[in-house]
Amino acid sequence: MTKQEFIDDLYRRMVLQGMEYEVAYREACDAADVREEHQAFDNTDLNKLPDEYWEDAPEWAEWVAMDKDGEWFWYKGKPFTGKSVWFRTVGRCYHFKAPPSLDWTKSLTKRPQ
Repeated sequence: MTKQEFIDDLYRRMVLQGMEYEVAYREACDAADVREEHQAFDNTDLNKLPDEYWEDAPEWAEWVAMDKDGEWFWYKGKPFTGKSVWFRTVGRCYHFKAPPSLDWTKSLTKRPQ
């Protein structure tokens, strides 16, 4: 989808939801700019948990991933994705706080060696 197609689609949806035309267009353009900036990055690094968080990881944790709601979890075994969360396959998992990644579906990371 091109930037203009994105703007047109978002603008149409905002107007249908009752937003004023000028405000909707301005918001759609701003959202398109943010989308474009995010696509310009190499998302690989921005989706992974920074290495310093591994210093506080439980010894048993071999994997880490963020759910769609921005919550991070340590996992013993490699988890798999559902519609909005990661599911553990074996062992345990443990919740902790960290900054969110850009795309939760790309957040799965194996413990650094």
